[in-house]
Amino acid sequence: MIFVHEKSKIQLIGHSHIDAVWLWDREETKRVCKETFGKILDILDKRDDFYFAQSSAQFYEWMEEEAPELFDRIKQHVKEGKWEVVGGMWVESDCNLPSGESLVRQLLYGKRYFKRKFGVEVRVGWLPDTFGYCWTLPQIFKKSGIDYFLTSKLNWETTLKFPYSLFWWESPDGSRVLSCETPGGYNNTNARTIYWQLMSWKNEDIRSILLPYGEGDHGGGITEDMVDDALKSSNDLVNVYFKPALDYFTNVEKEYGKYLPTHNDELYLKTHRGTYTTQAKVKWNNRKAEVSMDIAERLSSLTFLFGLPYPTDKMNMAWKRLLFDQFHDALAGSSIEKVYEDEKEDYDHIFSISNSIIHQGLKVLSSKVDTTGGERSVLIFTPLTWSRTDVVKLPLKSIGIDQFEILSPDGESIPYQRISGGEEEYILFVARDIPGFGYKVYRIIKTDEHKAFHTDLKHSSHTLENEFFRVEISPETGIVERIYDKSRRREILGEQGGNFFHIYQDETPDESAWNIWPGRLEKLKKPESMRIAETGPVKISCEVMYRYEQDEREDSIFKVDISLYQGVPRIDFDLHIDWNARHRFVKVGFDLDGEVEFVTYEIPYGSISRRRPDSNMASPTERAKWEVSAQKWVDYSFAKDDYGVSLLNDSKYGFDVKNSVVRMSLVRSADYPNPRSMGLESLRPSLTDQGVHEVRYALYPHEGDWRSAETSKRGFEFNYPLLSVVEDAHAGQLPGERSFLSIEGRGILIGAIKKAEDNDGIVIRLYETNGKDVSARLIFGIPLRAAWEANLMENKIGDISIESRNTIPVKIGKYEIKTLLIFLET
Repeated sequence: MIFVHEKSKIQLIGHSHIDAVWLWDREETKRVCKETFGKILDILDKRDDFYFAQSSAQFYEWMEEEAPELFDRIKQHVKEGKWEVVGGMWVESDCNLPSGESLVRQLLYGKRYFKRKFGVEVRVGWLPDTFGYCWTLPQIFKKSGIDYFLTSKLNWETTLKFPYSLFWWESPDGSRVLSCETPGGYNNTNARTIYWQLMSWKNEDIRSILLPYGEGDHGGGITEDMVDDALKSSNDLVNVYFKPALDYFTNVEKEYGKYLPTHNDELYLKTHRGTYTTQAKVKWNNRKAEVSMDIAERLSSLTFLFGLPYPTDKMNMAWKRLLFDQFHDALAGSSIEKVYEDEKEDYDHIFSISNSIIHQGLKVLSSKVDTTGGERSVLIFTPLTWSRTDVVKLPLKSIGIDQFEILSPDGESIPYQRISGGEEEYILFVARDIPGFGYKVYRIIKTDEHKAFHTDLKHSSHTLENEFFRVEISPETGIVERIYDKSRRREILGEQGGNFFHIYQDETPDESAWNIWPGRLEKLKKPESMRIAETGPVKISCEVMYRYEQDEREDSIFKVDISLYQGVPRIDFDLHIDWNARHRFVKVGFDLDGEVEFVTYEIPYGSISRRRPDSNMASPTERAKWEVSAQKWVDYSFAKDDYGVSLLNDSKYGFDVKNSVVRMSLVRSADYPNPRSMGLESLRPSLTDQGVHEVRYALYPHEGDWRSAETSKRGFEFNYPLLSVVEDAHAGQLPGERSFLSIEGRGILIGAIKKAEDNDGIVIRLYETNGKDVSARLIFGIPLRAAWEANLMENKIGDISIESRNTIPVKIGKYEIKTLLIFLET
């Protein structure tokens, strides 16, 4: 027994949970904020026994812009300590689907706003309603100055309840935050609900309880009568009072901290599994926007080093829109149609800004490079920090020459292939060994005739083969029935084959957008057509098309191109879906040759190994993880065979594994939530995910496990294409090949390269992926003046030595996220 109070304490904190969007749009949320905050401020003006907590920097910025008098009143009560700023994020984000860097930016933008406007350092993480929390979040919190964490959402689990109310939550690196799962929910509106929540408090030996108090979701807040009702409920056994949440956490840490249990795992929510998949177009836009913004920042940092201004204002505007759209009910797919109409405008704006910056950055870089030696040149740039070989695709019209050769930097004529892409023709070729965060120049010379190229690519009516793999596709079913790894002399697929489509009846009884209810299974087994779609020296592909029929619905079409490239050790799948079904849920699967106990999944700034839920050794909690989230890759490795297969993707987040089958969730057709349930405008519910979807995924077979195979890098490469720009021949001060940054040290990736917020330094965000302490070296292609280590808020921790004017030695712990700032010689 830890400690037993003679009298229990229920500490209330006034709160009104406000969903940034959900069954209403953002304009309605602005109105709700004004109304709710006004009511709260009136109570705070009159009482000294009441305290209120509010998260979400976006809400405060709206008040600052549209209700400045209200904002000034909030500032005054924050100064007096009666209005508590919590959360630290821009909005209450989803915590499984955004990238690790997006979660960092939620806190960077949120905490900096609160510090700038209110002079406060937010220390309490506040996510009462988010649908699960990735395992790396405690480290992101801790390195952002967040010491404590509050949630209420785990109470939604109807079975296998989470065992603690108070606990230390620990990340894989060892960072931990004191965490509270409040009893009951976050909408507590009278004394009766307060006492009812006592029944669900799990740390029975700690009789000090924290409870948010007030009406929420659509705002509402608290009335004076509610405050009186709560305070009058104190009696000889229970003391009920209002105080800031930070007071509660600091007191609990002091009194009980060393006795509390530790949870060293993700906080998996055992419901709402459909949110990994619902609104596939939104999730596609999210991934593409994260990648595009990252590339734009990396190129802007490079051109900033060349003396160009950094596009701070444009990037901030785009980031705020992206962070807002990562609000948990938005990115999860559980909002009304109007929300996603607004988000489409946001994403269009984000892509307009980021693509313009990328284009400008490439032109600035290429203008400084010597491109002489041919009629024209192609500069190939990688935003990633290791040497890579991959496919380059550029418009034929950008070359401006009808008959030509492409010469490598060594003067070798390299194979290329013309392909059609709608109304435009493109050129494909494989660029080899592009240096990390750098470029190579390929020359284009005019020729009198088209040159014929011969490579290792082979095909028949139903087979594809390159130097790495032989792929056999069944003409009867369209399923990939065999993939043979030629270099390792190994079969990859089991008896069910691969790239098969499973369609489930998904008649969810309630919360259709949130929850999966897999029913009758249908399999696409007879293709409508199958043909060799591309042949050439660079790419060969087989196109398989299926038709899915459902009564009283337009047919749905699945068209997938299965491709091999010369010199690229993976099998690519480009899937086009025209989806028109009702209450159906689609997965694509691969039966891999043998069973494993654990499967590894990428999560934000890390990875997690989860036991197969159907394993005989799985615990009840592990069996509940029958649909899980991941980011860019999932790896299925056979420890005894020293071999594995990684499934890469460009836009998907939901996965499951059963026996030897790995499946990725593609689309659903759930009912939209109905705004009538909130008494708002009556709209007829319609179906999600209708229309055209484009999905790319790939198999990456490899020797060893995912660490030795560097699957984390392959996931980045699949999402970050090589960039190209065609230039006329001209002189330049930069050579034809250069790296601006590379890393010596296995398992170290860079999640961000950006200009610092408060000075002219460049932020380099590193993270360790393999679970090992590493002594690494960062080698820059430019001389450095100084270097710091900083926290995620870019506050200086200490100086770092510089070797040979351009090299930084860095020690990074297992699974650690580390932030550096570098300063150039002037």
